[in-house]
Amino acid sequence: MTLSSRASQMTSRRTRPLREDGSAYIISLMAMVVLMIMGLSLSVVTQTEMQISGNERAIEQTFYSADSGVAIGTARALSRVGQDGFTFRMNQEDRKANYKLANRVTVCPFQAIQWGPCALCEINQGPQKKQLVNHAVSAQSERIGWTGSGAPPADADVKARRTISLMVEVQPWDAVFREEIFEPPTDDCVVTY
Repeated sequence: MTLSSRASQMTSRRTRPLREDGSAYIISLMAMVVLMIMGLSLSVVTQTEMQISGNERAIEQTFYSADSGVAIGTARALSRVGQDGFTFRMNQEDRKANYKLANRVTVCPFQAIQWGPCALCEINQGPQKKQLVNHAVSAQSERIGWTGSGAPPADADVKARRTISLMVEVQPWDAVFREEIFEPPTDDCVVTY
């Protein structure tokens, strides 16, 4: 190879356009940036969905606790233990760092709103007539959190709140208990809506 051919080869290399040199590096960097943004956004969406499902779980558990309060109140009324309002705590969980969670359920007194003859004619044949009574009842459940041991303080953090109000029909009901069930409501049961 002669000196002139070598010089012409070097000249041809220099005159070739250099626009494509390094383009694969830039394309791969752009692809990595796009993939990284997609991965971060997927991570944020997943974290948000986890928080939403945790909140829905707490709200659902609170709703079913209020429903349990109505069922317990109905059982108390049917067994003649009492129709007065009451409060109880259920589903207590101990979390890390001495933090506790529980459902505080407040059930209002059963209020008789309608009564009439019992539809169960076979039972209604004796000297003491039975009745059908419709009661109105409300129950409120609060998912509360507190730090410390023992019972929750009155100002515990409320995480979720659900209220159920419904009508319960009871038959047969002794007519003797009519005065007992038609007491005016008291201020013992305060349910906020």
